[in-house]
Amino acid sequence: MRYTILMLLGVFIGARLLPEKYRRWNGTLQIIITIALLFTMGVSLGAQPGFFADLREMGLVSLLYAVGGVVFSAVVVWLLAKLFLRKKEEEE
Repeated sequence: MRYTILMLLGVFIGARLLPEKYRRWNGTLQIIITIALLFTMGVSLGAQPGFFADLREMGLVSLLYAVGGVVFSAVVVWLLAKLFLRKKEEEE
């Protein structure tokens, strides 16, 4: 939860408080940090003893959580893009 709050705070600061000339760099930095976060999460999960045995035991439930997370994220991004990009296009 704390990572989500920090990322949302970063998005808000980047969208509202940064001058226009720094927004491109901010977007690049956000992508790099997100990739680093995913990598470190994968390393910490893989380093747990018995992780793969636990993963095999959970099987279908794990797959459903993974697919559900991806689908939910894609739907939320699509909805937000439609909402905010439409407003931006109307302003121009």
